Amino acid sequence: MLELFKRSLLVVTTNKVCYRMKYLFVIFAMLLPAMGKSQVPRMMLPLGHGDAVLSVQFAPDGKKVLSSSVDHTVKIWNTATGVLLQDLKEHSSQITSARFSPDGRLVATTAFFDKQIKLWDVRTGKLLKDLPGHTDGVLSACFSPDGKRVVSASQDKTAKVWDVRTGMLLLNLKGHGSWVESVGFSADGRRIATASADGSAKIWDAANGALLNTLSGHSGGLVSAQFSPDSKRVLTASWDSSARIWDANSGSLVASLKGHRGAVLSAAFSPDGRVVVTASLDSTAKVWNAADGAYLFDCAGHTNWVSAAKFSSNGAKVITASKDGTVRVWDARNGAQLSSIEAHAGGVESVAFSADAVNVVTGGNDNIVRVWDVTRGTLLTELKGHTERVAFSGFSSDQKKIVTTGIPHSIRVWDAVNGVLLSTIKDTISYYTIAQFSPDAKKLVTASIDFSYNAKVWDVGSSRLLFLLPHDSEINDATFSPDGSEVVTASIDRTAKVWNASTGALLRTLRVHTGRVSRVRYSVTGKMIATGGSDSVVVLWDATTGAVLRKMQGHQGGISILQFSPDDQFLATASSDGSLKIWEVEGGKLRLDIRAHAVSVASIHYSADGSRLITTSYDSSVKVWDATTGALLKKQRFDGPVLAVDYDLNQVITGHNYELSLYALSSGKKQLSFLAIDSTDWVCLSGEGLFDASPGAMEKMYWLKGDEVISFDQLKDRYWQPGLWQKIMKGEPLRSVAGMSQLQLQPELKLGKVENNILPIVLKKREGGYGKVSVLVNGKEVAQDARPRGFDTARSVQQILFNLKQFLVPGEKNTIEVNTWSKDGFVVSRGVKTTVEAQGVPGSAARPAFYAIICGTGAFANPNLSLKYSVPDAQAIAKAIEIGASNLFGKDSVLVQLLTHPGSKPTTKENIRTAFATVKAKAKPQDVVLVYLSGHGITYGGENGDFYYLTSEASASSAESFSDPALRAQQAISTSEFTSWLNSIRALKQVMILDACGSGRAVDNLIAKRDIDPSQIKAIDRMKDRTGLYVISGCAADAVSYEASRYGQGLLTYALLQALKGARLKENRFVDVNMLLEYARDEVPRMAEGIGGIQKPQLLLPKSGSFDLGIIKEEDRQRIPLASIKPVFVRATLFEESKKRDVLRLSSAVNDKLNELSGVGAGSKIVFVDTDDYPDACSISGGYSVREGKIYFIGSILCGQKERPLKFESITSADLIRMIVDEALKE
Repeated sequence: MLELFKRSLLVVTTNKVCYRMKYLFVIFAMLLPAMGKSQVPRMMLPLGHGDAVLSVQFAPDGKKVLSSSVDHTVKIWNTATGVLLQDLKEHSSQITSARFSPDGRLVATTAFFDKQIKLWDVRTGKLLKDLPGHTDGVLSACFSPDGKRVVSASQDKTAKVWDVRTGMLLLNLKGHGSWVESVGFSADGRRIATASADGSAKIWDAANGALLNTLSGHSGGLVSAQFSPDSKRVLTASWDSSARIWDANSGSLVASLKGHRGAVLSAAFSPDGRVVVTASLDSTAKVWNAADGAYLFDCAGHTNWVSAAKFSSNGAKVITASKDGTVRVWDARNGAQLSSIEAHAGGVESVAFSADAVNVVTGGNDNIVRVWDVTRGTLLTELKGHTERVAFSGFSSDQKKIVTTGIPHSIRVWDAVNGVLLSTIKDTISYYTIAQFSPDAKKLVTASIDFSYNAKVWDVGSSRLLFLLPHDSEINDATFSPDGSEVVTASIDRTAKVWNASTGALLRTLRVHTGRVSRVRYSVTGKMIATGGSDSVVVLWDATTGAVLRKMQGHQGGISILQFSPDDQFLATASSDGSLKIWEVEGGKLRLDIRAHAVSVASIHYSADGSRLITTSYDSSVKVWDATTGALLKKQRFDGPVLAVDYDLNQVITGHNYELSLYALSSGKKQLSFLAIDSTDWVCLSGEGLFDASPGAMEKMYWLKGDEVISFDQLKDRYWQPGLWQKIMKGEPLRSVAGMSQLQLQPELKLGKVENNILPIVLKKREGGYGKVSVLVNGKEVAQDARPRGFDTARSVQQILFNLKQFLVPGEKNTIEVNTWSKDGFVVSRGVKTTVEAQGVPGSAARPAFYAIICGTGAFANPNLSLKYSVPDAQAIAKAIEIGASNLFGKDSVLVQLLTHPGSKPTTKENIRTAFATVKAKAKPQDVVLVYLSGHGITYGGENGDFYYLTSEASASSAESFSDPALRAQQAISTSEFTSWLNSIRALKQVMILDACGSGRAVDNLIAKRDIDPSQIKAIDRMKDRTGLYVISGCAADAVSYEASRYGQGLLTYALLQALKGARLKENRFVDVNMLLEYARDEVPRMAEGIGGIQKPQLLLPKSGSFDLGIIKEEDRQRIPLASIKPVFVRATLFEESKKRDVLRLSSAVNDKLNELSGVGAGSKIVFVDTDDYPDACSISGGYSVREGKIYFIGSILCGQKERPLKFESITSADLIRMIVDEALKE
């Protein structure tokens, strides 16, 4: 039972963890279930099974594989591609059988604790019917040969026959004295054989259910019974170490197959019925003569038990699966081993041949399904994904962190707003039941299902185990006191214990319960502790002394929930009997007794003012009660168990089929689903159909419309919403999109053979009509729409002849990719690719050249836009890039164009356009182009708008000001324009570094979270798709964040220079583009810790591999300008003492001087950040008085924990400013 409980422990929730849910984090998800009609596309994640794979089967046509698992799911896969086609997830326990119908259109499934059979449509994944009637778990089910009936075997000692079309029960086969383990039809469909744990098999008339024969003689329970191919004999396998062959008509024993030294786990006839193969716990398979039972030979070689043995369809081979992890193929004539496959770590659970006996599908304890070519022993397909299960646990009290507990062996702490992984705690424990933050979120207390009987307290920041809190048995609950100074634990050992949260010392043992203590809770003030136990008693304790204050009795079941009211005047308790009771804390009087739910209450929550009680139940319902009268005010039912609820925030969180969803409590409307695949990959979906995903999940996720597979890239233009989580959590409005039900497929696309540089593009119209057709050559878009004039949209088939000549690299193999859209632009095809060997001599191209366009804009027509670091950053990057490129390409083959403002060549739009035109005129396909832009950027045009780089002519300081298209055309460059310019350059290797910040300046709290505009992310992604660019895009939401650097340089630029100086060079000398950009992406968040407006840079890498940008020699490294860490100063606060305000405006004068000194880039001694708050920054403060024209000042410079006093007397204001700044420079 413990193992079954562990396997079912996928989500740990309830009232232990979170009272005020402001954010949602979800733990593990495998698929968004189908909604509506079958032709509505369904989002899929091919994530494999989360536990051992118990059975596998090929569909009759061999094109699909069916797998079932301990994880309660059945999956249908495409055999050739490994694509997950359907995920059947309505069972609530371990799957016991899953079978295709003879025509492959249906699947029948059963589960260990479910009392029904489920019939599914293979094409749509829709559950067609439940076949209820058994009174205990169903162990197997299979179709009749004509597919019209299903027969099932159950732990209730019966087998039942059902009509597939109507779902009606046709026959109830009673007579066994124990579980019916297996059941099957004869080949002619006229009889049914059942095998039972009672040691007998029975043969039944399939038409009327009459018992025809009982096959008795085994001394142990039976594993299986099956008919021979001609339906004349029955083969049984037993735990008594034997198999037997019986005459199906008379029931007489034909042969006993004895020789195994352990239970026979499987037995099967050959296709011609002449021989039998058995598999056993004794690590062997044996082959026998089916006529007389004579032993023929062993298939010996396995080192652990053999779980299955089967013949190939032609009878020439035997395949065995073993706990030793191997699948072996044997010659059915003599037992010679033909091949051995190391199939699964931890053992092979199931195996099946394809119809042609060429391929084998296997399932094992490593949770993976694999398809093999047995003739060569090679792996063809792996049907898997991320298989780590995660148990949701809870939020920190400030709602900024989330803790999740992984199965196995990990605890993770996340940023609740953006989902970033903050820390990982590795442990040896597999199944955590508790993980709760201290009030300051610096510690965690955890408890688990293990046999060490310890709770553990961890330091969140360092992931270090601080101490153990031991009990004499398993721990049921643990929580911190409201002030975080103590931890209280509750245990099966009938005690609760109070511990010092700093030292782990035991302070008090609370011992009065006569059964296990299941729940423990501090009161809101921390003055009392409430405990509840299996003895149905609630006890109130003095938290300081441990004295019993009072006992409250009245529940009929064990206490499952405890919750104090916000004012500590009442205690709400719930029991496994479904009751809810409200007690007066003072005196212990029962105030309300409510029959809250028909089944056990899962959680209790008070509204903030204590006037409402909200209860949840395992029947997926939420009820709102008047806390004074007990009147039921509202009831909502949701699709799945309710995990958390907040009345004041109008939020409900549910978990169903591995998906967690956020609903509005008042309306029941779904707002958000979040599917966290693992610590790296996740998918977020809005109720309106928008989605966001991690890069890894984008690669995995796809949609199915019928049998059509639609990838992420095909739908992202319309449905991808970067930052979807943040927008929903902030309550921001979402853009309106057409529903998935309106999706109409793009034309079918085929490419003909290229002759004389002409590419035939053949389009076949489908429901979505004809849209644009784009052509990419070597990853660069050369035609945005290749349709010629006069393209006839009415024709069902169209051909476009596209001339590739001017785009091909001579003498090289060129990759051509074509995409086509539906008429409404809803969906784009998967790219269809071909390769073309262009005419010319291979390798005859000239030596590659390197071109760089480096732009830094620090001064603008609008002086309010000025930036300190843009120009020095551009100059530093230009110098470093030129050093490396000259070493690799040669000085004569390097052209670096540096445009800066202020500077000799300003960053006007015309100058930048001219720089691109210069490269266009010179560059060849083998060349490398790098573009670096630092300065300001804006987004304009809504969700699918463009990102604009502001030139030095910019006169406006906000995106709203750029609503005038003429202004944008004159003073900014859009990503669409950059796309056009880059695509006109023939060089195939192109890199863009975009270090542009938002244009806002007023930032008072630098630590506060400020997001990058998601429109910028989409615009840059579109540019990458059309150009094949390697792109890294800056991460500063505003100018203050951009310049909030201890280094006197922008953080992205600093990280790039670090890498170039030696931190990330391939073989310690080569500047590899992937390594360079990945280093900067990962380093910036570390350097920017505590700056809310800095986020992880957006990195977009094409799939074409990496290349080198330069060589950095040892002697060159000193020439690369890299600033040292500097003290950071925030705004000074000076005031006239009598008036309590800065009448002389000295603060502004000091700030201006500090800003001026900070603006010289890497050479500056300090960094000034125009904000009031920055982690560990220096601040200048003090009061002054004016007497007889002289100033008297007393103040200090505070840097972190260090404070230095300042005192100046009888000086002028100019002298005071100079002297304060001089003191600042000493830091």
